[in-house]
Amino acid sequence: MKAFLQIALLFAMLTVVGWLIYLNQGSVSLVLTPPVGGVYYVTNPLPLGLFLVIAFLIGLLLGYLIRLLQDIFK
Repeated sequence: MKAFLQIALLFAMLTVVGWLIYLNQGSVSLVLTPPVGGVYYVTNPLPLGLFLVIAFLIGLLLGYLIRLLQDIFK
């Protein structure tokens, strides 16, 4: 039963991620540096939904690490 719930949760998460990417298909690029000699260094264009998912995962990771460090240094 536990494995079934884990698979169902994974399927639900993948569905939500796919839905976010599908709804936000506009391409965006991140500007990495100010103009250096008149040239901007940017990332390759990616769907906005993918940036949203990546930002969410980075936020989860940072929150987890901060909480872990708080517990270690108590």
